Amino acid sequence: MKTFFKLSMGVLALSLAQQASAATYTVRVTGATAFRSATHKAIVNFLGGNATTGIPVRMAHSGGTVGAAAVNSGGTATNAEASNYATYIGTNGGDTYTIQATFTGSVEGIRDVGQGLNIPFIPASEVPATDQGFALAKRWGQATSTTAPPNATEIATSNMAFSDVDKTSTDFATVDLNTPELAGIIPFIWVANRGSTLTNVTPLQARALLTNGFVRKSLFTGVIADGADFNEFAPAADTTAGGYVVLTGRNALSGTRVATLAETQHGVFNPVQQFKLGATSGTQITSLELWPNTGAASTGDDPTLGNGGYTSGSGIASAMAFQGDQVDLFFIDEESNTIPLQTDEKVDLVSYVGVSDASTTVTNLGVRLGWNGVTYAGSADNQKIINGQYTFWSSELLFTKGTLSTGDNNFKTALLSFLNVQSNIGSSAIARGSMRVNRQTDGSLIGY
Repeated sequence: MKTFFKLSMGVLALSLAQQASAATYTVRVTGATAFRSATHKAIVNFLGGNATTGIPVRMAHSGGTVGAAAVNSGGTATNAEASNYATYIGTNGGDTYTIQATFTGSVEGIRDVGQGLNIPFIPASEVPATDQGFALAKRWGQATSTTAPPNATEIATSNMAFSDVDKTSTDFATVDLNTPELAGIIPFIWVANRGSTLTNVTPLQARALLTNGFVRKSLFTGVIADGADFNEFAPAADTTAGGYVVLTGRNALSGTRVATLAETQHGVFNPVQQFKLGATSGTQITSLELWPNTGAASTGDDPTLGNGGYTSGSGIASAMAFQGDQVDLFFIDEESNTIPLQTDEKVDLVSYVGVSDASTTVTNLGVRLGWNGVTYAGSADNQKIINGQYTFWSSELLFTKGTLSTGDNNFKTALLSFLNVQSNIGSSAIARGSMRVNRQTDGSLIGY
C-alpha cells in the first residue's frame, strides 16, 4: 500500500506539472498569397490535423463559393487552402494554439508588420466549439480576393509576413523587421492572350512595354507586316496587318509586379503604363483602357495614369481568355473624357503572372511565353531554375518583427521545415533546399 501510494502521488505530481506547463498561444501570419495554400497545410499539420479531413483541428475560413454574406458549415481542404482569411484552433506539444492567417500581398505584409498596423482577422470566437475538420468548418465566401469576409472582425497586428520580394524593393525599406528567412522560390511567367502568335519576351522588350504601355508588334517579331502602319506603302488603317503588343499587369502593392520590375531592370520604384480589360464581345476584346479606369483613385487603381493594375493574377488570367482582333485603346482624363489612343487595331495582350495563373491562362486558351529565349512551363522545367538557366523568379521570404514568443518560434520553425518539402508546396514553387544557385536581392545576378 505504501509503495502504491508513493507511485500514485508521483503520477499525480507529474500530471499537475504537465498541466501547469501547458501554454496558450495566438500566432498571426499575413503577407503574400504565393505560399497561402502550403501555409494552410502547414498549420493543419502543426496542429496534428489529418491532411484530408482536417480532424481534429477546428477552423473558420473564407474559402468556397458561398456568397459574400453567407455562412455555411462544410467545405473541403481545397476550400480552406484557397482562403485569404482563416483561423485555426488546436494543440501542439500539449500547448493550445490559435493560428490566424490573413493573406493580403507581399508589399502589404511588409508594410503592415513593419509598421505594426492593425489588420482584420477571423476571431477565435467564430471557430466552432465542437465541430472539427474541413467538412464541419464554419466558412464565409469572399466577394473578391481583397474583400474581407463579414466575420473578419478582430483587428490586430501580426509579427510574421510572407513576401515575394525583399523590403528594400518596396516603399517600406526602412521599417524595423528581423532579417528575413528564405521560405522557397517563386517562379514567374510571361503570358499572352488567346490567339496571340508571340513566343518570347526579352528584357528590352519588357522595358519598352512597361514604359510605354504598348508597342508595335514588329518590335517583337521583326516582321515588316507587323509594323505595317509605319510603311508608307501600306494602308494606314489596315487591320489585316500591323498591330500592337499591349501590357496589362498587377498593381503597385503586388510582389509579382515588384519582382517583374526588378527582373526586367525597369526599376522597382519607377511607374509603369498598363492597360486593363475594357469591353468585350463574345470571345473578342473590343477595348482596353489605360489604368486607372476612372480619373480618381479607387480600389485597385492608382491616380497616376497607367500606374494601376489588377489586385490578383486571376484577373489577368481571365483577361487572357479573349482575342484582340479589332481593339480600341483609350484612357479617361481627369475630366472623365474618353481619349482614344488607337482604334480597331489587332492586339496581343501580354502580362506577367505566377505559375498557377499561367496554367489558368493556358486553360483559357492563352499562351505561355519564353523569357529571354528560355521557356518555363511549370514544375517539369524546375531544373532550369534550380541550375540558373531561367531567371524570372524571386525568393519567397518570411519576415518577422521583434522578439518572438515561444509559440511564434515553435510555429515558425515547423512552418519553414514543412515548406522545404517539395510535395508540401505543390507545383507553383520550388523548395529552397533544391536550389543550386542563388541571388543576393530581387533581379540581381544569379550565381553559386
